[in-house]
Amino acid sequence: MTGSFLRTVAWKVSATLSGALAGLLMLRLLDAHLLPARYGVVAVALQAMLYLPLLDFGFRTTLNRRLLVEPDPAERRRLLNFGQALYLRLGALVWAVAVVGMVAYGFTPTARLAREPVLFFVALGTAGAFSVLALAQVNLLIGLGEQQRVFRLNTLGSWTNLLALWLGLRLGWDLWAFPWATALMGLVQLVPAWLWCKAKEPGLRWTGQLANTEFRELFRQLRADAFACLRSQFAILLLFTVDVVLVGLLARDPAVAAIYATAARIFGIVRGALQAGSEALWPLVAKASADGSDPGQGDWLLRVNAWLYGGAMGAMAVTLAPFTEWFMKKWGGPDPVVVALLAARFLVTGLTSPAAYFLLGLGDFRSLARYCERELACGVVLSLPLGWQFGARGVALAFLIGTVFGTFTPIFWQWARLRRLPAGRLFATTWARGGLAVALSVGVGGAGLALGA
Repeated sequence: MTGSFLRTVAWKVSATLSGALAGLLMLRLLDAHLLPARYGVVAVALQAMLYLPLLDFGFRTTLNRRLLVEPDPAERRRLLNFGQALYLRLGALVWAVAVVGMVAYGFTPTARLAREPVLFFVALGTAGAFSVLALAQVNLLIGLGEQQRVFRLNTLGSWTNLLALWLGLRLGWDLWAFPWATALMGLVQLVPAWLWCKAKEPGLRWTGQLANTEFRELFRQLRADAFACLRSQFAILLLFTVDVVLVGLLARDPAVAAIYATAARIFGIVRGALQAGSEALWPLVAKASADGSDPGQGDWLLRVNAWLYGGAMGAMAVTLAPFTEWFMKKWGGPDPVVVALLAARFLVTGLTSPAAYFLLGLGDFRSLARYCERELACGVVLSLPLGWQFGARGVALAFLIGTVFGTFTPIFWQWARLRRLPAGRLFATTWARGGLAVALSVGVGGAGLALGA
């Protein structure tokens, strides 16, 4: 198990680093071919389309966890067929919502600055819907015990998207390069994902071939857990995307939204790499809980995580703004105050990452949903006055304050309660490690800037 777990973590890190490198190269492409105000129009749309996977209503994660803990081959086959049949039905809904949403966005004041026809927003929504359905097929591999292959396809998708975007911009397609790149990325992920699923389960059919009575029965069995999972997914996704949308709306300047989105994207890339261990852990926790064995294999991750996140966020707090200003000469760097606020927020959420994934592995979707919804509500409510008054700084501060109601303590306390561990002592030692790592990395980063400016 240890060797397999470490290989899975390695593939996750590889996928995230590929995403990071592809993301940095994409910033170079944008700097060379688009002005910030023009990219800001697409940045808000792409950020909004991240909500599309939620239209599976939480069934994919719920099904994957059920597949991981289900020992009966016949029942596993029923679950697999149900998933295929469900996503066939959801395809039309995802496409309709994506197209209608993108067309509606096309009539907003921010989007109208691009002066693109309605057909562009239809194409963007269609490409986004296709990529979402492809991702659903890719994620089925998690339930089949092939998590490493998911990360391989994530790597492939990152580079495909970059190369397709480069080609489109080089050919002069301007903003039309984005729907083209999104659609091609979905295609190159969907084909191998389906072939791998078929190899793992030879009897699997694309349409599921499940009787309507069986479909309705399984739907009723799974819908309560799926809805709780949907709530948690929706809240988590909004926590890391809606701030960009709010900045775009409240700052009333597409350039500000583009620069804020760039900084948030870089933080998201680093966050994805640092939580590789936590993400690889939750299927093991699910299997252990089904076997009745100790599901606490990842307790050590809490200690390692504190050092990693503290070091990374401290360094980024002092170096991200000058790095971005150097790397994207035409755009300039983000506001250092905004960077510091984002670093503090990602530190809080990062230190709690192992605890959150532990709850996911146990299927405790309701606790995750409750605490993340409270954090989200606080962030959005405070963003309205603070964002209107202080722009991007106000939005970043609002979401930092919101962590008090979710990722700062409640999720950590719930994890400790389920593990029957002393929450207060673990919380203090975790933050002591994280705080020391921040202090060291800020000192090293500041000295490096002073010496090598």
